[in-house]
Amino acid sequence: MPETPLRWPPLVMDFTAAWAGPLCGAVLADLGWNVVKVESATRPDITRRLGPWADGEPGLERSGYFDTLNRGKRSIAIDLRTDGGKDLARALCLAADVVVENFAPGVMDRLGLGYETLSRGNPALVMGSVSGYGATGPERDYVAYGQTIEAVAGLDIATGYEGAGPMACGAPLPDHVAGMTGAFAVLQAVETRRRTGTGSHVDVSMVEALVAMMPSHLFEYQVSGRLPEAKGNRDDSLAPHGCYPIAGDDRWVAITVADGQQWAALCDVIQLADLRSDEALSDPAVRRARASSLDELVAIATASRDGDELVAELRSAGVPATLVARSEDLAADETLEKRGFKMTVQTTMAGERVIAGRPAVYSFLTAPITHGGPAIGEHTDAVLQEVLGMDVAEIQRLRDTLVLN
Repeated sequence: MPETPLRWPPLVMDFTAAWAGPLCGAVLADLGWNVVKVESATRPDITRRLGPWADGEPGLERSGYFDTLNRGKRSIAIDLRTDGGKDLARALCLAADVVVENFAPGVMDRLGLGYETLSRGNPALVMGSVSGYGATGPERDYVAYGQTIEAVAGLDIATGYEGAGPMACGAPLPDHVAGMTGAFAVLQAVETRRRTGTGSHVDVSMVEALVAMMPSHLFEYQVSGRLPEAKGNRDDSLAPHGCYPIAGDDRWVAITVADGQQWAALCDVIQLADLRSDEALSDPAVRRARASSLDELVAIATASRDGDELVAELRSAGVPATLVARSEDLAADETLEKRGFKMTVQTTMAGERVIAGRPAVYSFLTAPITHGGPAIGEHTDAVLQEVLGMDVAEIQRLRDTLVLN
């Protein structure tokens, strides 16, 4: 088949909410794609109701979560409960290059927006679906949240401290991993479409995306029968390996020692001469066996040290080390600033705000993301005019019949 080039920018209809699905669309918007979020005032994205809020004032257009996960997108307000809304959404999908969604499996089919239906009218369409357990299999209909996905994927049992029981990781990791996996899968499908002219449906399971991030757990059990164990900050191969106290209120430094040279350098910097002279400790196996006692001695030696000075000395000596960052540290981080990760964007109701942006630096992208998440229906008229060629009167009729909400 002849190659089928994408229009530029590609049109993406985004039927997503919460975290994983919106992140998938945000990554595509980061690349300059024309991502149009479909929601309505009667069924807004749930993250619009979650803080942190701009200036501490709640509002559907003031959520920091929403702005970050929907950066660079446009919005059209369609009431999918109405027949007219379903028809309008279908027309937009048939004109699109990509559709992304994270409804529960089966919802898009019931709306008349499933891949089988849409692909009959748009054979080049790529659809990306993200759900907890995937669109097939015996658990497809179960409700999924980050905590339950962590648990079923085996992350919780390997997180925390020995004997403390399963523990959540402290961040919406399953959503993030699934959202990035979804974007990657869509890009793969779009490249296949370019080469073959044929679209496809990619079905991302949050569970599988998370298990794929931890393949060693499954592999180790298969070959040895050993179960993963929670071990705090320790590592099976490296020692010392952990977080150690420094001067200040609840301040810590993370240190990793990978070889004998780094071990000797660590001892020199934190003045552990007795340990430095113990030749047995140049053997990583010996250090691992004595990890508990070594951690205690390192912690005593670092407890009164200034964090910045200690990190600078360790890094100069070739020892991997960094301060354990808190939110205020990330907000002031010069590296994130200079690499363009922290983006100052314009929002509809909250003015300018700084959000987390592109997780990579692209040499082919010079234009920054300039706006955060859109207001509900902010671009309804423009999208309908551009994509479907509607005039003002046609759009007003849709408003009058409550198709546009």
